Amino acid sequence: MFTEIVRLDIKVARIIHKIPEDILDCNVLDHIKWQDLGYLYKRRIAIEVFKVKQGLNNRLLPFLTFTKSKYKGPRLELKRKKTEVGGRNSFSFRAPTVWNSLDRNTRNEEKLNGFRTALKRNKIRLSKVPFHKGTLTIHNKDLHNFVNM
Repeated sequence: MFTEIVRLDIKVARIIHKIPEDILDCNVLDHIKWQDLGYLYKRRIAIEVFKVKQGLNNRLLPFLTFTKSKYKGPRLELKRKKTEVGGRNSFSFRAPTVWNSLDRNTRNEEKLNGFRTALKRNKIRLSKVPFHKGTLTIHNKDLHNFVNM
């Protein structure tokens, strides 16, 4: 479903900006300086989690469990779901995946405007956050604590 929306976004971009066919679909959005929808979606999730953390949005509070870490800052724990619908496609899975991928300084921001600015610094990192199986065990590790052999 999401890939269809992304294809339509690229198609619309081509039509509006009269992008020539020799430019590949994967380069169209960069060519016209549009954000890809995946990044915008993950950014929105991060902002909603920030609002819950700061007490600005209590309707999502039942879905999130914050933990405090001296070294890693505020982190979110995953509430396990057994089904795919309630699992990887749910907010309760995706929110910790996105939030925990942010750096500690971003997660420790106190003001919403400062948090949004910090998200811009995390743009590449946020764009690469996957939602497939193994995401939490493979991609959300703090790689600075690991040594390559």
